[in-house]
Amino acid sequence: MSADDQDRLIFGEGPLGGPLPDSDLDADTPPRRNRAFVYIAVAMAGLILLGILGLVFVLTVWLPGRQQTQYAAATAEVQALTREAAAWTATPAPTATPLPPTSTATRAPTLTPVPTATSTKVVSKGDVTVQPTSTPTTAPGGDKTTPPAGLGSASLAAIGVGLAGLLLAVRKLRG
Repeated sequence: MSADDQDRLIFGEGPLGGPLPDSDLDADTPPRRNRAFVYIAVAMAGLILLGILGLVFVLTVWLPGRQQTQYAAATAEVQALTREAAAWTATPAPTATPLPPTSTATRAPTLTPVPTATSTKVVSKGDVTVQPTSTPTTAPGGDKTTPPAGLGSASLAAIGVGLAGLLLAVRKLRG
């Protein structure tokens, strides 16, 4: 590679090929950080930490307490069944009970007509015409409104207020 080729490949001394930044401006002003990014990163780290703490709480406090409650309920049930078994007495011997008659009168068979063969018209694709035979019906229940699902109006209002507050907080952070 010759010196002329190297001169053509140099686009400037700056980081993106432009002129070097003025060193006088950088000496007086401290480097500006993106404060919004730092705040959001700290908030996300706090949420992750909060989630981990919640998981530790569930695994160390809530689940063992729940298991102890289940063990206590099972123990109480076993004790109740044991008391019931101890109070058991032998049942008396069965007595003879007269049985009702089991035979019933049989009816005479009836004559059923034998189906006869009928001629059926074969329809080709060109002869088919569809005639509507009934009117459309609604779903069972007859109600034509959409059933309620998911969030109610109060939940949606709370989400809206929260998002508006988030918007204002981000705008405030941007300065």
